[in-house]
Amino acid sequence: MGPGAARNRGIAYASTRYVGFLDSDDEYLPDALETLISMAGRYPDVALSFADATVVSSGGEEHHGLVGGKVLQKEELGSKDGEETVFRLPNATTALLKASIIPTSATCFRRDAAVRVGGMPESFRAGEDWLFWLRLAGEGSFVFQLRDIVLHHRHSGNLTHPDSAEFVSREKLRGYIALERGHVGVRLSSDQKRALGRHIERQARTWRYNLSRLGLRDYAHGIRSEVGRSIGSPIRHVIDDPRALLRAAYWSVDHFGNRREVAQGL
Repeated sequence: MGPGAARNRGIAYASTRYVGFLDSDDEYLPDALETLISMAGRYPDVALSFADATVVSSGGEEHHGLVGGKVLQKEELGSKDGEETVFRLPNATTALLKASIIPTSATCFRRDAAVRVGGMPESFRAGEDWLFWLRLAGEGSFVFQLRDIVLHHRHSGNLTHPDSAEFVSREKLRGYIALERGHVGVRLSSDQKRALGRHIERQARTWRYNLSRLGLRDYAHGIRSEVGRSIGSPIRHVIDDPRALLRAAYWSVDHFGNRREVAQGL
């Protein structure tokens, strides 16, 4: 049933005040949970606390690889007993509207708040955590530290691998569309709605690019799919992005050697 359903089952069975998830390809560093719970308990209005992660791949380690450098606006709340400085997102919805900057395994959140917003949207197979953070943003503040408390492993089996690009970009586009239509329970201001419109336009181009690299057959199917039609007719896609069609033809010939498929697709 996907990651959203699995995580929601965990939330439902939990009996603690706070809940956190550790994905199978991540590792807690020492004091990870203590760090998260300490931040969450220190401020009464906190819905979620988080920190950063070290990204581990075949190329080595990247420290502060997920949060560091991505938080443009933050409010300093201070430090305690020599700990790292704690910050607050001034507007979590605005900060997370474009994309999640939060590593899922480096978080803890209030269980009652998660239940109140309906948990994670189960129809999404990627980005369900991002939409969940946006839901939680209406339940209280988001506080964080910039220290790494998790090792986040990247490999060919997870969704951060380049081979998953079309799927991930499609799910992200679906998320934007759901936000625009009010289907995930996130209230947006007029400015946020305008920003979301720009995000949809850019994400549509990204999705068509990744889709076109799968060849003509998949490209034609994609722009006729529910996601494709939600942002325009097949003809509209071709008019808005003619290079995507040419790219799809190239990848059909170059990687499949099937010129008949190219002729039929055109």
